[in-house]
Amino acid sequence: MRPGRRPAKSFLIVLGVLLAVVPQAPGKPPPARVPRPDPALDALLRPIRRKYQLPALAAAVVTSKGLVAVGAVGVRKRGAGCR
Repeated sequence: MRPGRRPAKSFLIVLGVLLAVVPQAPGKPPPARVPRPDPALDALLRPIRRKYQLPALAAAVVTSKGLVAVGAVGVRKRGAGCR
């Protein structure tokens, strides 16, 4: 046996064991709950966008429980009125 084949064989064995042991989620995952835009977060983003002269700025607050808040300010294209 060539010395280079042993790690590959060990890797395949470990991968096979992991696939057999790790349970798979039954059915479809629950639909993601997306929070509404948060005006308080928008208020925090506005001065930052102005200070750095950005056309737009977005942020999201994510915790261990998932997406908590979203916010976005500005325009899609500098000089355009599209939001």
